[in-house]
Amino acid sequence: MGAGDMNALFTSMSNGGERARSLFARSYRSSSAANENLIVLNGAIDMLVELEYHFDLFTQSEHQIPAIDQYDPSVPDPDRRRHVEAARFEVIAYLSAVGRFHYFIKSKFFTNFISNVVFESVERLIVFRHKYTAHRSFDLPRNDENLEESLMQARSLSSLMGEFSRTDINGNRVISYQIYSSKTAHVIFTPSVDHLVIISEAYTLIERLLSA
Repeated sequence: MGAGDMNALFTSMSNGGERARSLFARSYRSSSAANENLIVLNGAIDMLVELEYHFDLFTQSEHQIPAIDQYDPSVPDPDRRRHVEAARFEVIAYLSAVGRFHYFIKSKFFTNFISNVVFESVERLIVFRHKYTAHRSFDLPRNDENLEESLMQARSLSSLMGEFSRTDINGNRVISYQIYSSKTAHVIFTPSVDHLVIISEAYTLIERLLSA
């Protein structure tokens, strides 16, 4: 498969939000789920569109951030800082939407039609939502959390920690984010890698729900 074919495949698979909207428009009249609660189902599809929106904005900023060997950290670079922060803010918003979709597939509405679903890519990342993007674990700790761990989590998506660059299996530089929990150890989120999996799995669940 050539580069053009790969790009076309990525585009068709990653644009799950608009594909879900199109599927919904074609099938909502005959869908039992849509007939039961069109508002809730439409809202879930909005979440997919939201994921695409934040990922696109993240990607725009990611492409503007130079690699660590292409700039001097001792010299202030307002443009780089602006793109780094924009990317981080989009990641926080993206993971918040991931959290909402996580709870949608656990809702009574969803499980009445499809049960025993394990959304592995979201289950792996939900710790970001629980410990940072919904609220910081430090600000509202649970009984089993300790101060040192909650402080580590409070740094995870902050400007004190932020992103780190690494090379993917194809040799491309990608930006990743990480969080630590004693229950999950280090969890790494790499938007350019993880988004395709998340949006593809989410679209499949919407497709199954509309045809249930």
